[in-house]
Amino acid sequence: MRHIGVDLSRNKFTACFLEEDDSYSVATFPLVPEGLEAFRARLHGDDRLAVEAGQNTYFFFGQVQAAVAEVVLVATHKFAVIAQSKQKTDRNDAVVLARFLKLGCLPMVTMPEERIRELRNLFTARDTLVKMARQLKCVGHAALIRNGVFSKRSDFASHAGRARLAQLTGLGPADRLILDMALPWTRTDRGRDRSTGTVHHSTWSELARAEAPSSDPRFWIDRCDRRAS
Repeated sequence: MRHIGVDLSRNKFTACFLEEDDSYSVATFPLVPEGLEAFRARLHGDDRLAVEAGQNTYFFFGQVQAAVAEVVLVATHKFAVIAQSKQKTDRNDAVVLARFLKLGCLPMVTMPEERIRELRNLFTARDTLVKMARQLKCVGHAALIRNGVFSKRSDFASHAGRARLAQLTGLGPADRLILDMALPWTRTDRGRDRSTGTVHHSTWSELARAEAPSSDPRFWIDRCDRRAS
């Protein structure tokens, strides 16, 4: 049985192949289909593999899981040997991962099922977009204040309010441009425009339909949106 440590980056990965007699070899592969195929060709069915948890770890996991006996996801921030290393290189990290995998001393991260991973990605993206919308509202308010225009929270929170701001005159050229860029990204309202009867949904509401089954991540996003409204 071999123990393999993988240091994974955005466009390549470095692997240390640690043999039973503690001899090892290190190789670097591009993170492209050809590089992954070349790496899988060097794997054995009884190998154990350790890789640092990161943004593309789940993708890498799916590419190599069937070719080895076990894939261990490592919580790098809890692994002081790497987190506090003064000689942090891809090669050194891969060797350290392989050696500590063999010793059974790596802090592991549980691999969630695919549906949970999708939910996490969606909720993380939603949080980021909501924060961006709030920041852009602040940018819009600031542009109005600089031109002596009093604005209320509701001005950006409704379709009618945004329409009024889009037609507002008397702003300086730069602030007019700033406001025009901010307005389309502040659509977080939900409800019916009484003047036109048009139903307006937030960007996330358009993604999350109430009729989606409970096994669909969009169902849970819609539930969260309804609770927040």
